Amino acid sequence: MLSPLTDALQEPFKYCIVDPYPTVQLLSAMQRALHYRDRHFHEGNIGGIAAVAADTLNALPRTTPKKANEHPQRRAFGKFLQIAKTYCPKNACVERCQTAFLAFKLAISKHALTNNPEFAQFAKSARLERQLVLFDHTIGEDAAGNVSLFFEGRMQPWAAVQAVALAPPPPLLDPLPKVYNPPVKYRADGVCNDNCYNWTELTPLKREENPSWGSRYVLEICALCKGDLRFTGDHTWIRLKTPEGDIYAPGLYREDNEFWTAFSVKKGAIQGNDVSEGWDERIHTVSFEINEKQFRQIKQQVEKDHQSSDLPFHLVKPNCTSYALGLAGLAGIRFPLREESVVDHFVHKKVYAAARALRSVLPQPLNSLATAAWEVDRYFCSVGLNVVQKVLGGGRVSKNLSAERIQPQIRSPVDLLKPSKLEGRSPHFIASTLPKALNEARIAEAARSGKDPQELQYWIPDSWKCG
Repeated sequence: MLSPLTDALQEPFKYCIVDPYPTVQLLSAMQRALHYRDRHFHEGNIGGIAAVAADTLNALPRTTPKKANEHPQRRAFGKFLQIAKTYCPKNACVERCQTAFLAFKLAISKHALTNNPEFAQFAKSARLERQLVLFDHTIGEDAAGNVSLFFEGRMQPWAAVQAVALAPPPPLLDPLPKVYNPPVKYRADGVCNDNCYNWTELTPLKREENPSWGSRYVLEICALCKGDLRFTGDHTWIRLKTPEGDIYAPGLYREDNEFWTAFSVKKGAIQGNDVSEGWDERIHTVSFEINEKQFRQIKQQVEKDHQSSDLPFHLVKPNCTSYALGLAGLAGIRFPLREESVVDHFVHKKVYAAARALRSVLPQPLNSLATAAWEVDRYFCSVGLNVVQKVLGGGRVSKNLSAERIQPQIRSPVDLLKPSKLEGRSPHFIASTLPKALNEARIAEAARSGKDPQELQYWIPDSWKCG
C-alpha cells in the first residue's frame, strides 16, 4: 500500500481515496480540470489521504527514533503534512495524521501523545525527535501509555521532567533581544532548560563511544546548504573532535536577521553548541587532522571570542563561514581558492554559462569579444548590487559594536564601484567548492603515494598548510 500512497503524499492534488478503503486512485485529467479551483473538493481529498497516511503510520512497527528517521518514506509523510497543514490546517484527519507522524518519529504509540497532551506540546515545540536522533536516545513507554525521558543522566517519568521541560528559557546574559535564540530543551544528559549563548567554557555537545576518527584530533568544518547560495537558511560552523570521542560544535551568528539592515556590520554571537546539529537537513563536512595543541588553541580562541564585545558579522564577509575558516587558520590550514562573488551566484550564473558556451564555439576574435562583454556585464551587475547593499545597511555598523577598527562594508561612493565588496565565502563554499578541491587533491595524493584514499580522509595538502 505504501507505493501508491507515496505518490499521493508527494502530489496530493492529483489523488483521492475511493472504496474499498483505503484504495488510492489517480484523478483523471478531466477531474483535475473540473475541480481546479474547488477548495472543498481538494480539502476532502487531502483529508482522505491524511486518514490513510495516519492509519499507515500507526501500523508501522516502533523501533527507535534513529531508525524512524532513516525510514525511506519519512520525508514523503513530512512533505505531505507541510502541504496539508497549509491548505487545510483545521481538518480533523490532517490533525490525526500529524499526531501519528509525531508518534512514529518519537517511536512511541499515538496513545502516549493523546494521554499526555503537555508532553505532546513539548515534543512539538522542542522538536524532540531531532534531539533523540542526535544523541541516539529513546523514550520509555509503559502499558498505560505513560512516558519517561532521559533527564539528569537517567530515565525518569514525565511527571518528574515536566517542570523543567515546560519552564520558560533563561534570559541571555548578553542582551541581544533579536538574536536567533531557539530554546535548548535537550542535551546529552537529557531534558534541560537553557539557551545557546549562556556559557563561558566550551563543553562537548556529545561523546561517541569508539569514535570513527580513532585516536586523532579532528577539525571538521560543517555547513547546511540547499542548492545555490542563499542569504537565509544556510549556515557554517565547526566541530572539534577528540580521541576520547568528545565533539564540540560552536558556531557564529549575528545579532538579528532584519531585512532592512541585512548588510550592516552586526555584532556576532557564538552558540556554544550550534543548534544546526539538530536540524533535519544534510550536513556537508570537510575534515582535517590536527594535533592537541591546535585543538586547544582553537577552543581557547572560541572562548575568547565569545567574551568579546566587538565580534563583527557581515552577510558577505566576515560571516559564519569566514569565522570557521579563520579558526582553521589557527591549525595552520589555509584555503588557496578564490573567493566567490554574490554576482556569480545570483545575477550572473546563467549569463556566465551562456558566455562559456559561446566561447567554446566562437572563433578566437569573437571569443575574446564575448569574454570582454561578459566581464563588462559582470562589473555593472556588481555596481548595481553594491547599491542594493548600501540601501540595506551596507554603510552602517551596529551600535552594539564600539571598536573603531570595525568599518562598514560600503564606506564611500568609490566602494560602490568595487566588485570585491561582494566577494566572500559562504556555506555554499563549504558544501560544494571546498570538498571538490579537497577530494581532487586527496585523489592525486593517493595516486602518487599508492595509499588507499580512505587513509587520506583527514590529510591536508601541502599547499594548504601555513605557519
